[in-house]
Amino acid sequence: MAIVGTGVDIVEVDRITSLIERTPKFLDRVLTPSEKEYCLKGKKGAAQHVAGRFAVKEAVIKAIGHFVPWLSIEVLNEPSGHPIVQTYPPVELPSGGRISVSIAHERHYAIAFAILEVED
Repeated sequence: MAIVGTGVDIVEVDRITSLIERTPKFLDRVLTPSEKEYCLKGKKGAAQHVAGRFAVKEAVIKAIGHFVPWLSIEVLNEPSGHPIVQTYPPVELPSGGRISVSIAHERHYAIAFAILEVED
């Protein structure tokens, strides 16, 4: 595999909290129904999880190299908890392309890193 793009993003959790409170449609514009369920259902610190998903989407956009709609990128979790990315049209990855991501968050910040790889 060859790396053809990378992206990193850091998000202030308080900024996301403020957006959620001020802009009711914010969650619908940036999170898929599955992401909203994961972030909000019974989670303490839901804004941290939303910030993490937001950071992943920003990092993926940077790795791809151009803006794509927020809802065309979905962050899911494997049973182990490892985050994975699913993309939907209009996202077009290179043939054999895949995106790997990592998320970390704490009380004040969430950070994400994305790598776009293609087969050699």
